[in-house]
Amino acid sequence: GVYTFVAHVAEGAAPERVLRAMRKEVEHLADKGVTKEELVRAKERVLSHASIMRDGVLNESRNLSESVAAGDWILNYRMGEAIKKIKLPEVNRAAKKYFRGAGETSGILHNA
Repeated sequence: GVYTFVAHVAEGAAPERVLRAMRKEVEHLADKGVTKEELVRAKERVLSHASIMRDGVLNESRNLSESVAAGDWILNYRMGEAIKKIKLPEVNRAAKKYFRGAGETSGILHNA
């Protein structure tokens, strides 16, 4: 999978410093994992967002198209149940495995 971490940098702040802080947080996540409370909160947010993104025909068709692009149209309808089944040890095992700097691609977008 692909994970995206984004930060909006306040005017006058150094983007490089923010990028270093983000790397430190991801490293901390890989080393320490997440708590049960954090996982519950994350699931609630993802499920809430998914529900909002199903509001209306245009959003539904967009979600369906994303599922087709991922390889199976039915993913659009099974995602919620799959998210509910995620367990804390699975999340922490994946974080330890994948949140290491070796596969990182990062960049800083400056306003013109």
